[in-house]
Amino acid sequence: MKDFTKWAEAWNTYIHPPTKQVPWTAAELSAGVHSAWVIIAIMCIFTLAAVIFHCLEERSTLFCVLSGVFTGLCIFIVFLGTVAVLMLTRPTKTVDENVPRPASFTVQVEKEFDVRNLSCPPTVMSAKNALPDAGAYQCIITNGKDESTLKDVRLVVTADNKVGLYDNQGKEMK
Repeated sequence: MKDFTKWAEAWNTYIHPPTKQVPWTAAELSAGVHSAWVIIAIMCIFTLAAVIFHCLEERSTLFCVLSGVFTGLCIFIVFLGTVAVLMLTRPTKTVDENVPRPASFTVQVEKEFDVRNLSCPPTVMSAKNALPDAGAYQCIITNGKDESTLKDVRLVVTADNKVGLYDNQGKEMK
């Protein structure tokens, strides 16, 4: 019997890959800068509208000039702060690591036991990324150079991730 624990772990890693932190791409950084510009533009429009409406009520030239200068200075400070934050922080994102796709169960059995064209009941054949339920299954493999001769075999799966392949006399195959 062969241990299929590493194969099961490989599928678990493939389905739930580990993650890593990577820097944002230039396009993602550019999108962030564009978003900052849009926010600043919207803030400028609302601030200037508020200053203009307030100046119209006060009707004081000095107040209007001081409000305009103060508003412009505040917008410039917010712009510098936004640029500083974008430049000083190295934004990263979490991505899944590239994990190769393991072989399906039947392909892995064919590889481990050096057999060809394993054909089993649907419960075994549909097991792509997990071991089939523990038990014994009647299967067929091809035998011979032309692969036209069929040979009955028994596939045994245990609850502790062990798999065995036996010929019709009960002798374990390679």
